[in-house]
Amino acid sequence: MTSTSAGEDSLLDSTEPQSRASRSSYRWTICALLFVATTINYVDRQVLGILAPTLQRELHWSEAAYGDVVRSLVADVTRDLRPTWVKQ
Repeated sequence: MTSTSAGEDSLLDSTEPQSRASRSSYRWTICALLFVATTINYVDRQVLGILAPTLQRELHWSEAAYGDVVRSLVADVTRDLRPTWVKQ
């Protein structure tokens, strides 16, 4: 076993809380990014619902055509959120 001097012990002890704080900050950043991405996803869906009558009127879409557009957009978002380890 090797022994460390008192100066080295205090150096090791002083860096650990900083690394813990850094990891905690990184985790909260990831949580914030996930929250923002989820919020944008829900806002997109709501905007599509609000714009449905206008899109159907101006682009002459039927209910079925509008449903196909929404289904394809949701499928695209779902495919993008799939974990990378899932085989295609």
